[in-house]
Amino acid sequence: NVTDIGKALSKGSLMGARGNSGVILSQIIRGFSKSIEGKEQISTEDLAKAFKNGSDTAYKAVIKPIEGTILTVVRESGEYAIKAAKKEKDLTLIKPKKPIKNSDTKFGEELANKFSNYLVKYKFFGESHRDYCGMGFKLMPTGQVHYGSIYDGHLDEAEKSFKDLKEFKKWLANQSDHSLSNHDKGSFLQNNQTITSERLSNLVVTR
Repeated sequence: NVTDIGKALSKGSLMGARGNSGVILSQIIRGFSKSIEGKEQISTEDLAKAFKNGSDTAYKAVIKPIEGTILTVVRESGEYAIKAAKKEKDLTLIKPKKPIKNSDTKFGEELANKFSNYLVKYKFFGESHRDYCGMGFKLMPTGQVHYGSIYDGHLDEAEKSFKDLKEFKKWLANQSDHSLSNHDKGSFLQNNQTITSERLSNLVVTR
């Protein structure tokens, strides 16, 4: 029954957790399994509540939750499941939301200039946590700007390099949410802590 499956998953995920992401995943599964405890079968509402409880448990386990990570994925999954369960009672008919269509609107020169000023001051832009941290930028002592994947808070290997800020600003101004969404790199990397107009705009306003 689902109770036994939930308990096995919870124990296995906790014992096998590696790094922050592994521990967070184990907390999601722990909250999920607690929600379905005592049940032999689950309904769409049970499933939705389990997703929600998994999300709540994981958020409580993290001192400083960071959006754009697995926490966001499970929270939005729970929110969607709650809405879907009100309309659909057949588990096999609950379908995921349509894929996100990222904007093709270019960032433009103004945002590119403001973000470049930020980079001059702080030298680095990206998340800093264990494992995969998304995409970011790093201003090198030589004046070059590197763009690439960040792991454990470090950008060690650039996917793109720009010889100076002038070249970088020209490139960034012509980018969009879609062009930087990693849409060509598979479902895990697509829109996973990528560079967006909203992230850059919020950054230059608050700093």
